[in-house]
Amino acid sequence: MTLTETEAEKTVGEVLREGIGFLEKHGMESARVLGERLLEGLLDCSRHELYLEGGRILPRETVETYFACLERRARGVPCQYILGKAHFMDFVFRVTPCVLIPRPETEFLVEKILEEAGMKSFEKGGPEILDVGTGSGNIAVSLAAYLPQAAISAVDISEEALEIARENARRIGRRGDARNAAATGIEFLKSDLFDRLPRTKRFDMIVSNPPYLSGEEMRNLPPEVSREPALALFGGERGTELIERLAAGAGDFLKPGGILFFEIGYEQGDMTRRLLRELGWREVEVFRDYCGRDRVVRAADFRSTACGTD
Repeated sequence: MTLTETEAEKTVGEVLREGIGFLEKHGMESARVLGERLLEGLLDCSRHELYLEGGRILPRETVETYFACLERRARGVPCQYILGKAHFMDFVFRVTPCVLIPRPETEFLVEKILEEAGMKSFEKGGPEILDVGTGSGNIAVSLAAYLPQAAISAVDISEEALEIARENARRIGRRGDARNAAATGIEFLKSDLFDRLPRTKRFDMIVSNPPYLSGEEMRNLPPEVSREPALALFGGERGTELIERLAAGAGDFLKPGGILFFEIGYEQGDMTRRLLRELGWREVEVFRDYCGRDRVVRAADFRSTACGTD
């Protein structure tokens, strides 16, 4: 989409209408929502403000940038990667194609972790928490902000993802809200699950949004999701291989009474429950999200089957 000098003199309302029409022409579902979201992101405003200021003239550069964003979206690039940011909990995280886009389902995981932390007392005043596969850092940073007394560590196998997570922790931790300052104290470490952790380290909670898509699901991904890093999506041919590794190793890094929390696919509840019990977890609970789908697993009372316990 190119502009002439006269075409560049456009209002917010005109640009939005043309943007929605462009996406509709290219067969995009939810074209209005996508068009609004891209313009909101560029103008750093709310949807409500788009319509309140519909008569405002936009600079030519902004119009050109918006049309370029529309073209990228029509090619299947997610809005979050186009804008370089994604909303999660109360925060805005920087995202790039090297990290998974934070999703509302994972907010449910964070809420369950916060609920658990609020019901316990901890020897150091706050929980020691490990976030496994931190990606953009959305879980670790959110927990640090809501649990400022917590000591939080975060690991990821991808150095590129860790750089994004560190940046998000610095930026959100220094944005002026004293509550968020704890985010700057998160300890980040490159590790494949628990491989690089000191063997003597123990946590009150280990939390994760692990890769859990199966081989079949990976082969049938929507175009937008296929743009996200396979490393953060593919959980093995069955979809639960990474979950199995996580659950098998977590018990060795938990304090007595420690809890494992992680996200699962909505069809994996029964399978994961059986798997964890076979691995030696005595308490396993699967929580349904606000759509009524299995989404979060809480596991406790780990007894290693290697020790011969029943």
